[in-house]
Amino acid sequence: MKKQEVSRKSGVDKIFNIKIEDGYFLHSDYSISEETEHEISDTGLMKVFELNSSKPEKPKFVGRWDEKANLLGIDIYFDIRSLLYF
Repeated sequence: MKKQEVSRKSGVDKIFNIKIEDGYFLHSDYSISEETEHEISDTGLMKVFELNSSKPEKPKFVGRWDEKANLLGIDIYFDIRSLLYF
C-alpha cells in the first residue's frame, strides 16, 4: 500500500515525540533510536522505533505501525551466524 493510500485510510502519516514511559525497563545492552519523528515511507512503512544492541550477536527490534491490523508490529532482525554462539 502506498504512502497516500495509507495516509488517506487511517489519517496517520507521521509519528513524533516517541519516548519510553517511566516504569518500563530497557536492558543496558540496548538503546532506543534517537529519532523522535518518523514519516510514512513511499511503500507505506511507518517505523515507530528501533531497539539496537551494543552487542552484534544480539537481535535488533523494529516497531512499526501495522495499518491493516491497526496495531504496533515488532520485527526482530538478527544475524543467523550469531546463533552459533548460543
